[in-house]
Amino acid sequence: MSASTARLVVVEEPDETPDDGLVDTLRRRVTGAYDLDPWGLDDDVTRLAGKVASLRWSAAVVGIEHVPVDGPALLVANRRLGWSEPAVVASAVLRETGRVVRPVGGVGFDPVAGILRRLGVVPASADEVSATLRAGNVVLVPTRREPVRSRPGHLPIDLVAAGLSADAPLVPVAVIGWEFGRHWTVRIGEPVILARPARARRSGTVDPRAVGEAAVAVSAALDELIGRGPERDLKDRVRSLMPAPGRSRT
Repeated sequence: MSASTARLVVVEEPDETPDDGLVDTLRRRVTGAYDLDPWGLDDDVTRLAGKVASLRWSAAVVGIEHVPVDGPALLVANRRLGWSEPAVVASAVLRETGRVVRPVGGVGFDPVAGILRRLGVVPASADEVSATLRAGNVVLVPTRREPVRSRPGHLPIDLVAAGLSADAPLVPVAVIGWEFGRHWTVRIGEPVILARPARARRSGTVDPRAVGEAAVAVSAALDELIGRGPERDLKDRVRSLMPAPGRSRT
């Protein structure tokens, strides 16, 4: 084959086109051609907020394969002061998987409530969490605030039950970092999945014993991910599920 013939059979790759995601987003804002989901989430705004959050927080992620590629999942993450952890987890999972994470928190009053709903925040209600999961979303439930770094904090049992009622895997997530720092570590453990009888799935009921079993399993997984697992026995784990006297969920 001659050199000229060889040149004729070379296939040239098409030129790369620039990423026009931001342009498309701005066009939809101007024209009003964007949608809100039933809970008020604005996908464009949420994804843009995730990119902005990645400029503020840098997170090294371990175990991202434990987050389902589709379908519902209830992420249960520890928190200390509680301001950075949900944003760190949500932006990290969005970056690694493309899935939007909906944190659970106090939605408050308008106009703050409207802004938070646009960003995917779900009210701390078992019914809201269950319905959001049944729609196939990834929901993030933080533990109650725990200032001691080595403890994961008390689990919100009613929201764990909501996850089970929606047949969503419970995924433990350890968030390690300093509130005002930039560099964080997000460790994601294997999902806790409990089989439920078909009758219970149809009725939406959850056996309290199953809730307790799931809560203990998630608490133990968080301990392991944080690095405190061997220090605690079963009684200590059960006590960790009970709210501290005089404290309420925030």
